[in-house]
Amino acid sequence: MRARHLLAGSTVAVLTAVGLPGIAQAAPIVPAQAVLAAHEFPAGTTGYTAKAEVGEPAGQLVSDSACGRAEHAVDQRLEGARSTDTSARRGALTLESSVIDRPMAAVMRDTFSVCTAGLRERPVPAALPADLARHKGFVVRMADGRALVGVVDVRGASVGVSVDGPASAPADEAAFWQVLRAQVAKVERQP
Repeated sequence: MRARHLLAGSTVAVLTAVGLPGIAQAAPIVPAQAVLAAHEFPAGTTGYTAKAEVGEPAGQLVSDSACGRAEHAVDQRLEGARSTDTSARRGALTLESSVIDRPMAAVMRDTFSVCTAGLRERPVPAALPADLARHKGFVVRMADGRALVGVVDVRGASVGVSVDGPASAPADEAAFWQVLRAQVAKVERQP
């Protein structure tokens, strides 16, 4: 499994939680049960797919660059991780959501930061809204505006959401926040 599993199919080629006291005693998150189902995506979505995986061994460092080392750190963190990725479409918009059974926000944020440092058009960070600020995570808008990507750690697991718009239009920000909030809420509700 590679970093793509957190944000499968997004336009990003590169790439722990402060909880409520009662949550600390909760059972581990099972990604296949915690990921959004087809009916939980925004109205009008079609073509829902879901795929569960277990992270493969990280293998050897491919590139001894700062970005290569950061990507390898993600691969090492994903080794043995259980994840479930979902995807749906609404018109030309692609909506994706993932749940991984371990926190990933910090290592993913570091990888985004390192691997996009030299780009002419860097992703633009966006703050988590007040209702999600209790979680560790990050959101970035790709420089061309066509994609939004967010990773949030919830109850010892990680939620990843991306929304990609067509080449001629920006990503649907309302759909992004709807999917991110729905996915975080579903992980919070897991027994």
